[in-house]
Amino acid sequence: MQSPPTTLIIFGATGDLTVRKIIPSLYFLFENSRLPANFSVIGVSRRDMSGNAFRDFVAGVLTNSSRGNLDYRSLDRFLDIFTYSKVEFQEEAGYQELARTLDMRDRSHGKTNRLLYMAVPPTIFPTIFAHSGFKKIIEGGSVGGLLARVIVEKPFGEDAASAQSLEQLLSTCFTEDQIYRVDHYLAKDILQQIVDFRFANNLFEESWDKDAIESVHIRLWETLGIEKRGNFYDKIGTFKDVGQNHMLEMLALATMDAPKSFDAQDLRAERIKVLQKLRPPQEKDMATHAFRAQHEGYRSIEGVDPNSTTETYFAVRAEIDSPRWSGVSIFLESGKRMHEARKEIIVTFKKPFQNTITFRIEPREEMIIEFMSKKRGIFEEGRKKREFRFSLHEMDAGKQYLAEYGKMIIEAIEGDQKLFLNKEEVAAAWHFTDPIINAWKKNLVPLASYVPGSDEAIHSFTQNPNML
Repeated sequence: MQSPPTTLIIFGATGDLTVRKIIPSLYFLFENSRLPANFSVIGVSRRDMSGNAFRDFVAGVLTNSSRGNLDYRSLDRFLDIFTYSKVEFQEEAGYQELARTLDMRDRSHGKTNRLLYMAVPPTIFPTIFAHSGFKKIIEGGSVGGLLARVIVEKPFGEDAASAQSLEQLLSTCFTEDQIYRVDHYLAKDILQQIVDFRFANNLFEESWDKDAIESVHIRLWETLGIEKRGNFYDKIGTFKDVGQNHMLEMLALATMDAPKSFDAQDLRAERIKVLQKLRPPQEKDMATHAFRAQHEGYRSIEGVDPNSTTETYFAVRAEIDSPRWSGVSIFLESGKRMHEARKEIIVTFKKPFQNTITFRIEPREEMIIEFMSKKRGIFEEGRKKREFRFSLHEMDAGKQYLAEYGKMIIEAIEGDQKLFLNKEEVAAAWHFTDPIINAWKKNLVPLASYVPGSDEAIHSFTQNPNML
């Protein structure tokens, strides 16, 4: 499929998101010849700078992130696709000027689809969306029946109520078909593999239910801490940072029913259905079905409240209220400063053998099927657990991250929403998350502590028989 001619308009073009993710991902796509033939970028921010100054800014971003491994001839060609437009977000004039610039480019170079990347905090959206010039930018971006599109990043609200308010705001300028909500985990290769593993084969799907499966365990352990994000992280914690989004999408892929097709509409419909049936622990069971902890030394990190009760580790036991999954234990578990990096989905089958199928993101992307076999050797007797391992291509972790973001940018350019969240997925995620957060605010689940780099937190919650 040939990607349509596209103009990417980045609001917040000099901000952190653009520096860390968008510019490096675009360069990754450029180096791998995956950008459309007629593709350009307009950076939009409040800074007073020329087009050349912005291109120098982009070059500086890539120079700093490349660690000296940069092809400067390739970089020069890449910089040619960038221009800049200063917009004071509170003033109408900048939007009108940008709309005129886009219209002139369309007349002189041919019409292109307009893809807006909102790389600014959602708190700024109301200011931007209120301007008639912004709406003119959107309305002028229709090509071949395709409407202008917008990419937005999490957080999608702070709770169910604020998420709904954000959706109402987005709907003032865009239809659902135009909105691309990013969860980059959906672009991870191993998670994309789950759909084909389950629904393009007859190997396990007939046994993929409560009759055969004992538990589904979603785990995201990180050895890294919050680094220099103290002020940001202390307001959200681990559960909101990854549990409310990445982990629930992982769970949805592992437990959803077979879609009618592999198209975006059908895939997202099944993800939505299973998330809407996910149930958090009831308040009376919260103390025995949820656990939270904070690593020692967290409160001394710059930007963190000295009396903070923000969790850096959590574990929750939940259930899916459906005939297919009734009685199957669902575990969500994640933490910072853990003893090892491990990100995976583990599906455990029932006794007596308790075989497992693991979809692993880290330390390497692979699929592992554990099975029982006879011990090796003609004269040997008895059984032993063995593993089939299917490893995906090896890629530097940094490049893999860029590839994931690049994949999502290309999917947005092509108008394919299957790797993006539907507003109903966002609502279902908060419907599950809010009761747990509220219980923590009431201290129904006391905050434990653990030594950084240890597995103390894991041992603490596994000692509770109600969690297993």
